[in-house]
Amino acid sequence: MAPKKFSKRNHQPKGPYYFFMMEFKKKQEGAGHVFRRGMHEVQQRASPYWNSMTNEQKEPYQKMAQEHREWLRQNSEKYTSQGIPLAMVEAEQKAKQAKGDLIKNTVSDMLDEVVANNELEKLEFYFISFAYFCVTSGGTYIPAEMGLVRYSLKDGVMDKLHMFIDPGKLPLGMAYDAKQHSESDHQLPIPPDAKGEKDNDEIILKLFSFLSQQEKMPPLFTETNDIRMVENILKGILNQGSMDENTLLVCPLSELFYQLKRATESFEMDIKTFPSVHIAQAIIQKDVYEYTKDISCEFHEDQGNGKYCPLSRCVRWAYIISDSCCLDLSIEMKPGRHLPMNADTALCNTTEICDTSSYISNQMDNCSFVSGQLPKKMV
Repeated sequence: MAPKKFSKRNHQPKGPYYFFMMEFKKKQEGAGHVFRRGMHEVQQRASPYWNSMTNEQKEPYQKMAQEHREWLRQNSEKYTSQGIPLAMVEAEQKAKQAKGDLIKNTVSDMLDEVVANNELEKLEFYFISFAYFCVTSGGTYIPAEMGLVRYSLKDGVMDKLHMFIDPGKLPLGMAYDAKQHSESDHQLPIPPDAKGEKDNDEIILKLFSFLSQQEKMPPLFTETNDIRMVENILKGILNQGSMDENTLLVCPLSELFYQLKRATESFEMDIKTFPSVHIAQAIIQKDVYEYTKDISCEFHEDQGNGKYCPLSRCVRWAYIISDSCCLDLSIEMKPGRHLPMNADTALCNTTEICDTSSYISNQMDNCSFVSGQLPKKMV
């Protein structure tokens, strides 16, 4: 009689003789025979019996083989052309979609509440950026420097956190990669001469002390192309501290910028200048404040390469958002908070904002609507 269940380890189609042979082996072993030469001996001893059987006698084993083929059809793993289990690909796609929905809903919910209470300009956001020494073959980023900024439309850059991170000994064989990346990017000395904090617990303490200015852990916003790096570094920091890696949610800055701009425009304007999240991303990448002085850490200011400083990046993002959104709410921009310290506010209002608006107009025809729905209060 055909077995009702097959082993998950056996995913190769089996013929009728295989099932006869397995039954033969079981009966012979039950009678005390030991097959010292393994399956080769079983096959040799079973073959004469099989060859002498009639079709009617073989029918039960043919049925077993047919049921096994059906089981394989229903249970066998399917693979992509690259040899990756299809179930794994589908699970990753679902997880990615779920996270995308979570991020859009998180941003929308934040804006919904403050728009309803007419307090959009007071809502606080946290921007985060890292510099790293190298990336291992397994995709682990070795951190070198961290920058965070607390920001609101009303007050601009409200608070900053900057920290160099000494990760200790680099993974074997990664010193050259770390040296090459340092020379082309942040120019920080590499381990064993790295600057900064070695104690992971102290890094966690400073990070969470900075973020605890909110009642609950706020989402962290970073440049879209850096999300994987930022998530990986935070995961490493939290795991070393035996903390849940999902404690902190990292979101694309472009999604925040897109929804925030749409929200500010809804107060005074009928025209929407951001037709898609791609516009927000393009403006962030344009980085008009890239060479602003005196907004990076002391080390990078002295090196003259402030644009690579994570703290500088966070401050520049604050300036970009201020430049685009503050005018919609008639918020007076303060040098050092909403724009560079030496900036002429009158000049910014007539030149920089116009330049940004012109850039938006030039990009609109190349963009498609990809982001989620507007906050419910704005529809």
